[in-house]
Amino acid sequence: MSAININVDNQRLMRVSSNYKIVSGSQKFVRLHFTLDADWENLTVFAQFAQDGYAYNQYLDENYDAFLPSEIDVGEFRVSLYGTGDSVIGTSNYLIFDVEKSEFIADANSTEIEPLLHSQMMAELESKVNQPIDSPSSASGQVLHTNGDGTTEWAAIEMPADQQANKVIFDWLAAHPEATTTVADGSIGISKLASELQDYLENITNRVTITDDDDGNVFFSIDQEQTEDIAVLDAAILDLAVLA
Repeated sequence: MSAININVDNQRLMRVSSNYKIVSGSQKFVRLHFTLDADWENLTVFAQFAQDGYAYNQYLDENYDAFLPSEIDVGEFRVSLYGTGDSVIGTSNYLIFDVEKSEFIADANSTEIEPLLHSQMMAELESKVNQPIDSPSSASGQVLHTNGDGTTEWAAIEMPADQQANKVIFDWLAAHPEATTTVADGSIGISKLASELQDYLENITNRVTITDDDDGNVFFSIDQEQTEDIAVLDAAILDLAVLA
């Protein structure tokens, strides 16, 4: 993008570009480039654009450029520089520029071209988008896949094989034994019970010895030295009988 070039010699602004024209209605389009001398080094510099009693300040970028503010309208405006650094303040004279009126008609229904501007824009956007080289099939589980050359195509998502699924499930259950249900392993082990219930059952089994005979009769023997509360022991035996 071309720019209006301005040299800065101490406090003096000098216009270098002569073949230029500024038209109203632009935004971040008219660029002013300032070539600063050594006096402006290490200063934070901004350009001030003044018109009709209003001023608009813009810091120069890393290239010492500033865009004409969109608020600047038809007529004359002035540009000057202001820089600060530590205790130093730099100022400059101003240059006068003139802005011509834009002849663009905002509501141009009577002069609309074919195809419509919107259609032109959409066609331009579509030409820049990588369209799939095929259409999705009726099969489910398809996604757009980008190839190495930038083209896209519909590709099916491969489902895991039974062996892969079984391995994932087995590894997870191995890390979470409490989740292995009776349906999965055919048992309700102590490890699957809550810790409070595990402690309770362990306390019971420490007090009672269970035996059976060949006829299927179950016998409970009580360790009287390990408990003083017969009622509690009776309840424990009843609990074991229910579990059995």
